[in-house]
Amino acid sequence: MAPDVKILASPGASPQAEVKWSMEAHKSLHCAHSENIRSLLMHGWSFDTDLVGEASTSDNKAEQAKAERIIFRLDSSQFIEETMGSLLSYCYGRSLHGTSVENLLELVDGATYLGMTSFSLRFEESLVAKLKSENVAQCIRLPRNTEQSDSPWDATSIYVRT
Repeated sequence: MAPDVKILASPGASPQAEVKWSMEAHKSLHCAHSENIRSLLMHGWSFDTDLVGEASTSDNKAEQAKAERIIFRLDSSQFIEETMGSLLSYCYGRSLHGTSVENLLELVDGATYLGMTSFSLRFEESLVAKLKSENVAQCIRLPRNTEQSDSPWDATSIYVRT
């Protein structure tokens, strides 16, 4: 089955801005793992679409729908391509083997942003399991942009549980 979702990342998630990176996935995967995306799809949120391959010449709406792909737009300043790739890879394969502390921090942020609560908790558990006195400093996240302090994604985070 061909991917039916295209993820585009651009500054501010704007359709007019230059696309920094893109990747494809399956709508069922997003619905199964992301409460936010499932809610948008189930409640009739309007998405941009594009055609996959050649469009069907049939008048049958079911056949035409198969030729469309939903476009999700993400803010490229919030997500790097590797983080989204790792997040989708985990959705498909459920393996965190060999994931570094820094990558786990990015996965926690991505899963939280997309409403993947169970994944976020799993990534936090893996992060706690990897904590050692040598790498605890890597778990301190300083603000990315000191001029914008109103965004929860720029706030300082420390992922240490006692």
